[in-house]
Amino acid sequence: MYDVLVPALILWPEREQVRKTLPMVFRTREFKKCVSIIDCFEIFIEKPNLPLARAETYSSYKHHNTMKYLISVTPQGTVSYISDGYGGRTSDRFITEHCGYLNNITHGDLVLADRGFNVHEAVASQLGELYIPAFTKGKQQLEA
Repeated sequence: MYDVLVPALILWPEREQVRKTLPMVFRTREFKKCVSIIDCFEIFIEKPNLPLARAETYSSYKHHNTMKYLISVTPQGTVSYISDGYGGRTSDRFITEHCGYLNNITHGDLVLADRGFNVHEAVASQLGELYIPAFTKGKQQLEA
């Protein structure tokens, strides 16, 4: 199903199309070049019989064996990319740098991600920009 449905249904949109249809909240100066919002998600799998496969798929975050995928959505909410699966212990950074997602980023593109994505250099190598929200360490609440 993945081999047939993903290439047919999940397409990277044209920049002009994304920018023309940006939701109003993204039309501010700092987000008007946003083309992608990324995150990783995990799917539970059965515990593999082979010890190496068991170790590669064990997620200390989920306390279970999982497969992990990178997903990208446009500011409009359309899924624009899904990576191949990686073992649950694989870092978000490794997946982002090795799954082929960055090949879609071009000069001036803005990518939004959560704090787990320390991939500023990788996105910058494609002449794009990464925006990660502020940390709350030592604070009770994020600043406005």
